[in-house]
Amino acid sequence: ERATDTGDAKSAEYLDQALASCRRARDLIKQMLTFSRGGRGEPRALSLAAVVRDALPMLRSALPSTLEIEVAVDDSVAAVLMDEVQAHQVLLNLAINARDASPPSGRIKIGVGSVGVTDAACTSCRHVVHGRYIELSVADTGRGIEPDLLERIFDPFFTTKAPGKGSGMGLSTVHGIVHEHRGHIIVDSQPGQGCVFRILLPQHAGAPDVAPNAPQRRLTKRLLLGRVLLVDDEPSVLDAVRETLISWGLRVEACVSAESAERVFAKDPLGFDLLITDHAMPTVTGTELAERLRAVHAELPWLLCSGLTDSVNMARAQALGVSAVLRKPVEQHELRAAVEAVLGS
Repeated sequence: ERATDTGDAKSAEYLDQALASCRRARDLIKQMLTFSRGGRGEPRALSLAAVVRDALPMLRSALPSTLEIEVAVDDSVAAVLMDEVQAHQVLLNLAINARDASPPSGRIKIGVGSVGVTDAACTSCRHVVHGRYIELSVADTGRGIEPDLLERIFDPFFTTKAPGKGSGMGLSTVHGIVHEHRGHIIVDSQPGQGCVFRILLPQHAGAPDVAPNAPQRRLTKRLLLGRVLLVDDEPSVLDAVRETLISWGLRVEACVSAESAERVFAKDPLGFDLLITDHAMPTVTGTELAERLRAVHAELPWLLCSGLTDSVNMARAQALGVSAVLRKPVEQHELRAAVEAVLGS
């Protein structure tokens, strides 16, 4: 019994870690899309010490096993107001930069602390920096950076790496993110003695928020009543959502294409309480399917799930009366809340 309980607890811990990583990957993709369109992130009170600890497994997998990683973070330092995904981007880019600068058996040191700065010059924007900041530092044991190159390392597409080994956008991205959050970058380097990148961010008065990617324990919930028409062209996603809905007490007709969904719907047009569709499907999109079915059953509630919510398709969905748009991969608690809102009304 005790062994089983311990095993279940350990399995749950591993699953929680995997789920948190999946959420970060989802958010990173969302952030990349936002960044490419010139949008902004979602700053919140963030602990940089927690960011470093959360990122360590990912960093370890991205760095050679022969490269030592030393971490020295002060958990008591104040929060910063920063987008979590962008904070991970900064740390990952600096770690990869340090990896490429270090010998295979070198060392990378990552630190977080509170520092006082007096009349220092930001290496990337050249402005004078002074005051109290929260510092994220990444140091390597590489060859250092020559003074004439130091002035260019934050330029877009500038790289000293061989063709095909780097885009030259890593430090440029770091510059953009840090300065968007009212921070600065100081690079300390001596040729042959390694390099330290110091990210300075203003202190935030509030306490760090609970991370949105933190695992959420499942709660026992009441059974739901109703019949759902579920449509998704990805069989694994279809099966997973189907089992979730059934576990909530719902009756589910699961279809792997819009065409099969239309055939099922035609047999009993008024027998469904809810339509849940993927958006990007071959031949007929989820929005087009909903339009066809709601032409027959105008009061049929509809939830749209999509990995890419572009403004044109979302405007069309809103015009058709979509009940809610859920971003893929859909969290169970988000799906549950949307289903309850529809069936409860």
